[in-house]
Amino acid sequence: MNSSTSSTVPVYLRQRHSSTSNKSVIRRIVVWPAWAIIVSLVVASDAVSDFPEWLMYVPFVASFILFGLPHGAVDHLVLIRLRGQKANSSSVVRAILPYLALAIGYLLVWWTVPAAAFLFFIAITWFHWGQGDLHSILVLGKARHLSSRLLRVMSIVIRGGLPMLIPLLAFPEIYRGVAQSIVGLIRPDAIVHLEWLFADRVLAAAGLGFALLVTVYFLSSLSGENGARRSWLEDVAEVLLLSAFFSVVHPVLAVGVYFCLWHATRHITRILLVDGRQLTTTACFVSGVRQFYRDSAPTTSAALVLMMLLYFAAPYTPTNLQEWTALYLVLIAVLTLPHVWVVSRMDRAERIWARG
Repeated sequence: MNSSTSSTVPVYLRQRHSSTSNKSVIRRIVVWPAWAIIVSLVVASDAVSDFPEWLMYVPFVASFILFGLPHGAVDHLVLIRLRGQKANSSSVVRAILPYLALAIGYLLVWWTVPAAAFLFFIAITWFHWGQGDLHSILVLGKARHLSSRLLRVMSIVIRGGLPMLIPLLAFPEIYRGVAQSIVGLIRPDAIVHLEWLFADRVLAAAGLGFALLVTVYFLSSLSGENGARRSWLEDVAEVLLLSAFFSVVHPVLAVGVYFCLWHATRHITRILLVDGRQLTTTACFVSGVRQFYRDSAPTTSAALVLMMLLYFAAPYTPTNLQEWTALYLVLIAVLTLPHVWVVSRMDRAERIWARG
């Protein structure tokens, strides 16, 4: 983030209009492949459901190095840029300390009240994944149908709810099993505090409320203006696609694919744009991603070391792939809280909530 962030024009608007070539390359490399993979999995969902259970965890395993875990590994550098500083030992330490404080504080919550920590993880991930999609809508599309703050808040709730709520509604038993695996690493009986989440009445009310919210959102954001109509139609298409995806594809596979190929790739692209890179060709984009991986490698490695420390510290050590994934999700949860703090500061610096 440089001095341009002090302009009266929101940064996301300058990103949106600065280069049609940028947008074209991003769509071709980031957006369209994700759409194609998700459509393919929806079409082949019956066949995919017959795959061995371990295959469902492949995207999460891959996310250790493939976009997922690394996508937040340059947060300390983002903080330094937000402050207009240069990266040196002093600025890195000042950026990392509050980040670590949030992570350690949340880890203590996991160790004392794992059920509450799990619910908070769902809530902040819901917000964060919606937050990421809102930025993508504003930068990659005209987004003229999201002219008010209220519509943008509704967009966050809906976009975050697609990967967080729909799998719960469509696959409550699998969702419960994942929750049991996560909280069970710390306190096996903690799942009793989450049973209400899977009650039929709660699921029915959540599903009805979410469907009503989506309906109100799209009716309220519909506009007769040509530019707004086009961005509205793309928004509708993505919501319908993701709704189908999370409704019919095994939730562990679906969330893992979404995490790696939808959310993380879009966030990495955002970092490249904020860095001022011109992504006008495939070669430029690949070069930017290579630099991103060089920047993220040290902290990604540190996160993997942290996971091994969690393994030795956990009261109940993982013994199978599902439990190892649960341990990984605890790590992701601990890192998500400070990551959301950083991304929220990016939103404020880029004036995501400004009208326009």
